[in-house]
Amino acid sequence: MRPPRSLQELPPRPAHFCLGVERFIRQHTGCEADLQFGSGDLVAACSGGADSTALTIILNCLAKRCGVRVVVVHLDHCLRPESAEDAEFVRQLCEALELELVCERLDVAALAAERGLGLEEAGREARYALLEQVRGECGAQLICTAHHLNDLAEDVLLRLARGAGWPGLGGLPCFDSRRHLLRPLLLTPKAMLLDFLRDCGVSWQQDASNVLASAARNRMRNTVLPLLIRENPNYLESVARLWRQARTDEDFWDDRLAEAEPELRGDCLFLAHGRLKSLHPAERLRLYKSLLDRLGAGQALSDALYQLDEAAMEGRDASIQFPGLKLAKVTSKGILFGPDPRASNR
Repeated sequence: MRPPRSLQELPPRPAHFCLGVERFIRQHTGCEADLQFGSGDLVAACSGGADSTALTIILNCLAKRCGVRVVVVHLDHCLRPESAEDAEFVRQLCEALELELVCERLDVAALAAERGLGLEEAGREARYALLEQVRGECGAQLICTAHHLNDLAEDVLLRLARGAGWPGLGGLPCFDSRRHLLRPLLLTPKAMLLDFLRDCGVSWQQDASNVLASAARNRMRNTVLPLLIRENPNYLESVARLWRQARTDEDFWDDRLAEAEPELRGDCLFLAHGRLKSLHPAERLRLYKSLLDRLGAGQALSDALYQLDEAAMEGRDASIQFPGLKLAKVTSKGILFGPDPRASNR
């Protein structure tokens, strides 16, 4: 059975579902204003699994209505014997949908060994590098991934386990303007995506690596999350509420901290102690985090932020390391935020 290529070809329930995804994009992501959703191309990541297959069909059904063209990207990681079958499935799907496909193969195991990374991290870096490359080549506005509400619930648990603070504890955002990244299914439960595919009569590929207990995310997905849902069948809805609260707080603090522009010192940001002492501790902590976020990827953990604030308020010299090879150095005059000098020696 050929997959549907437009809203008009969909039965009523999946058609309304697609329109709900469009409403989410327009109402909750903020990308329409920032990146002019409604013109240009969208790059869609598709592994051939249920989530990304559903995303590809949904975007294609909305493309004409929203004034965009969809370009699909698939990366074969060469980690499983059946990975070539996944690539062929995506090729056939794109052919049936009349979508342009960029499909590449990469020995991720060799890449991981070369860079000293885990397989999951190396694969993720390679995927996003290819997605960004294609986005640049075709002049696309956005990269779309198929992260959904179950993924968000796993992400919240992983952040909690790592010691993330608020509002980062609310989970990954649905729109990342720095990376041109959009997650249009983020508040959609996986079960709804499976129902959508069944309503459309579309199959998908199964990735056996999703059940391997060696990956932390898989342990959350297959062990911890089912226990929480058993305790509270509405647990996913609770995660969605937490996410909305985090985004609301984040928007408020982003506006509030916009006026607290630090002094630029080369590739570093400097805050004088005089400015900090007049602020409430909550505002100081948010300010530290916002400046660290400006330096690049890497989640600032709560303990380190509190250590930084304690040293700053005591006027004690200190150097606090943060994920992403970032460093906050407290001096007698203030705090200098910048790259960790030791990173260049790694």
